[in-house]
Order: sequence, then structure tokens, then C-alpha cells
Amino acid sequence: MDTPTHVAFRCRAAFIFGAAIPWLLAASPLTAQVGAFGAAPSGLDAHGTPQAHARSPILTESAVFSPAGSWSGTFLAGVTTGSIDVLDMEYDYTQTALAAYYSFSDALMVGVSFLPWNEVSVTAGGQTVSESGRGDASVQARYRLWRSPNHATAAAVSAGLGLPVAADGFGAQGVMASLGGAVSHQLDGASLHASAGVVVPFDELDGETVLRLGGAAVYGLGERISVAGELQALLSDGEHILNLAPGIRFQPHPQVFLDAALLVPLATSLDHTYDAGLALLVRIGGH
Repeated sequence: MDTPTHVAFRCRAAFIFGAAIPWLLAASPLTAQVGAFGAAPSGLDAHGTPQAHARSPILTESAVFSPAGSWSGTFLAGVTTGSIDVLDMEYDYTQTALAAYYSFSDALMVGVSFLPWNEVSVTAGGQTVSESGRGDASVQARYRLWRSPNHATAAAVSAGLGLPVAADGFGAQGVMASLGGAVSHQLDGASLHASAGVVVPFDELDGETVLRLGGAAVYGLGERISVAGELQALLSDGEHILNLAPGIRFQPHPQVFLDAALLVPLATSLDHTYDAGLALLVRIGGH
């Protein structure tokens, strides 16, 4: 007989984002619901430039690169909370992600990421059950295809492989491949970004191919603070999820960025979705 935790595991969304960021690395079936921050963070900042904090989004894929020969690292902690009315339960899903990137040139970046710790807490019938475990790992690369003469606009492609090294119930069953592209445009103290990509599972237990669409606008409020508004859409097998992610970034040091973003579901074709999410990120490096 299934426990509430086992049912929640089948409902959860472990978006292997990525990301991001994001780089967004891979995605489990769209019908899964919990853990929307399960992707490695996307978007690396070009440090050392005026208002670098406004050059890249927080969660959306971009075409921004760190300088050639530089390392960058990212840590993400995210939590989503929600309820499943038909089962009369509430849940919290916490995920963490670690990522490291190296820029071989100003047009080629490679990275690895790992989800070291995840926890699901389910409350039903006045009782709470929790389970935790490690998530999947991934390798990824981003290459810039084109940049305008004034360097204001750039287009890039990205590819990645999600590796099923997670504990039982916390990741994909098989390898997952991702392929996407992004366009970024830099303004005076602001930036615009659009992206599209697909995630293809190699194991039928991981569901159908997922199409991911993203858009973001980032605006610098001053020398150290910027705000972002991001839209993310996921489509698979006739189902869809549309999220809004407002966020804020603080740059306490030329090589340190502190990000916070909310995740608000705007529309979905699914019966149940998370109520809200919060992601906290620390990005270090770039020189």
C-alpha cells in the first residue's frame, strides 16, 4: 500500500533546471509537481563590467558568458510548497544544487552540476512524514553563435546530459538530453532575454519530451541592486505549466552575486500544482 510520501514522490516535479541558468539541464515528466527549482542555476554574469548585476537573469537561460579563462560557481537552495486536495495532504519540497563552470573562451563555457540534498515533507491526517536523498548530476556546454558588432546582442546554443545518480525517488530513471538556444540583449543598465529548449528522456519511465520556453527582463536599480521579472513555460504531451518568477539581485563584491526569486504558478492544465516557491542563489567567480 502506498504511503502519502510515495504518492507525493510520483507527483513531484524534479526539473533538472539546470539552469538554469537558468542553465536548465533536464526535466522529469511534466505531470510531476513538486520541486520546481531542481535545475542547476542558469546564466553566468560577465563580471567586471558596469552594472554586471543587470546583465543576466536569475533563473532563465541566457546568452551571457564569463570572461575567457575564468571559473564560476553557483549554489542554489529552493523550496516549493503546496497541497493535493484529492489526497487531503500538504507538502514541502526542498532542493539544493551546486554547479561549477569554466569559460574556455568568451564564446565557450562548460559546466557540471549536482543536486546534493533534497527533502520531501508530507503532512496528511495530522501526521508528517519526511524523506531525503541526493539528486541527479549533469554536464553541460554553452556556445555563442553570434554577437552584434557593438556586443549588445548575442545568441547562443546549449546542450547537456542529465546523469541518473540520484537516490530512489529523487531523480530520473535514465539519462536525459537537453538542447536549447537563447538570445540576450544588453541595454543601458538593463537586459532582455529569451530562450527555448527541449529535454528528451532516454527512459520511458521519465515521461515524454518537454519543451521549455523562457523570457526575462532585468533592470538595475543602482550600483549594486537589480530586479528581474521572468516567465517560464513547460509543455509536454498536451499539458502545460506557466510560471512567473520575480526576483532581486544584490552584488556585495565584484565577484559575488546574491539572488532571490519567487516562483508563482500562473496557469496549468494539471489538476494540482505547487502554491509557491522560493529560490536563494549565491554566485561566485568570473575573473
